[in-house]
This record gives sequence, structure tokens and C-alpha cells, in this order.
Amino acid sequence: MLLQKSPAERPRGNVTQSPSAFASSRAYPPMTWDRPSLGKSVAEGLGGIGRAMGAAVLTVAALIVVGMVIAYVLTTVVHALGIDASGGY
Repeated sequence: MLLQKSPAERPRGNVTQSPSAFASSRAYPPMTWDRPSLGKSVAEGLGGIGRAMGAAVLTVAALIVVGMVIAYVLTTVVHALGIDASGGY
């Protein structure tokens, strides 16, 4: 049950209401934006695809280089130990 004020505690006369929480004290200009066009959408899409493909190519190239470096280091270590890896063929 809600507690209600007694008639003696209620305000009398012309009481001003507090401003609404949603009332804005500033006047903002209306929001505007460019209308999308087919050419702009295609250009942005191709730009995103191009960046993704570039990142994929660089990632694959980096993995190939890392694999080659690992193979070279292993070959150098095996050769330094005097083991002839081709003798087992």
C-alpha cells in the first residue's frame, strides 16, 4: 500500500511542477545524412574486400616465411651435428 500524505501535508495553491526529465534545454539542429547510392555501396564493399584479401595474402606469406626459417634452422643444426639426412634414402 502506498503511503499518502494527509490533507494537512499536501501543498496548497498554485504549485509549479518540476520540468520533465525528457525536456531538452538546448535546441539541436535536425540530423541529416547522405542518401546511399549503389556506386558508393559497391566502392565501400570492394574496399573492404580488398583490405581483407591483402591481410590474408600477408598472413599466408608470413606463415610461409616462418616455415622456411624453421626448416633452414633445423637443417643447419642437423648438418652441424654431422648427420647426413640424405643418407637414409
